[in-house]
Amino acid sequence: MSQASLFTVNRYSSKDFGLKALVKIRAIKCFFRVTKRAVFRYDYEDHTYRLGMDYLTSFLGFPRRRVELESLEIAGMKAEWVTPDNLENDKVIMYIHGGAYNHGSIKSHRNITTRLALECKCKVLAFEYRLAPEFPFPAALEDAVKVYSYLRLSGVPAEKIIFCGDSAGGGLTLATLVRLRDNNIPLPMAAVCFSPWADLEASHPDAPKKLSKDPMIDIKAIRIWGKKYADGMLQHPLAAPKYANFDNICPVLIQVGEDEVLYYDTVSVLEKFNAAGVSYRVEQYEEMIHVFQMFAGFLPQADYSLNNVATFIDEVSKLSLTSKIS
Repeated sequence: MSQASLFTVNRYSSKDFGLKALVKIRAIKCFFRVTKRAVFRYDYEDHTYRLGMDYLTSFLGFPRRRVELESLEIAGMKAEWVTPDNLENDKVIMYIHGGAYNHGSIKSHRNITTRLALECKCKVLAFEYRLAPEFPFPAALEDAVKVYSYLRLSGVPAEKIIFCGDSAGGGLTLATLVRLRDNNIPLPMAAVCFSPWADLEASHPDAPKKLSKDPMIDIKAIRIWGKKYADGMLQHPLAAPKYANFDNICPVLIQVGEDEVLYYDTVSVLEKFNAAGVSYRVEQYEEMIHVFQMFAGFLPQADYSLNNVATFIDEVSKLSLTSKIS
């Protein structure tokens, strides 16, 4: 593998996964459209969104017989170690959950964290950062830095750590890399973002074109939660990484669905990556929705994408080792 092979944008067609996979994703879309029309409102209390996300994701399940879960506390935050039964390496994935900086938890993302651990054959550390609006920007960023510091102080070297996050957690992953770089703190080996939320205002002119295809997220919701998180600082580069400078950050893998409103957040970030010379791989999945990886174990595209995460980590690891030897 060469450094140049990281500068790629790969597109996966629905045809690559067969008719059954196509039927499954369309059934998922139908479910979210019906559910959103029936129960979603923009003015629920914050605790209602939090309970709702934990409830809906509980139906996804997770491979509980193949993982060991260990609860702990880090700087006042709930956290969880996930150890797979096929553990083969000493890398650690630091998982940053999504949920618009307003909801989401260890529980809501357990299907992703456990399957990531199994695919990558390494431990995963998930944690619950402080949520907005009770704790607005930069609280979540500060918490992510604390967890990274915890890992390093506990003996895990930076070159063995991989950041991974979805949606708001994907945006927070990018922001944490920038914060660490700006403070001259060693960066992790690599980072992975699932549908990163990088623009709190959904300002890309083409974003409205995705509204008819995205059954989960709309521009009004993006702007509401953006203000809850960073009102008055919506274009701060550490709140909205679309505006960040990515010079000298580690290699990044981004996976995004082509039918999501946040698709253009990845487009904007990719422009910044190219300007900064970041080593990256972007994967676009036809007909996929926001954070489709949550359906791993059911949706073939989700399983394939998590396998690609493991491949990416292995390739970056080998590239880093080759660079040290040379």
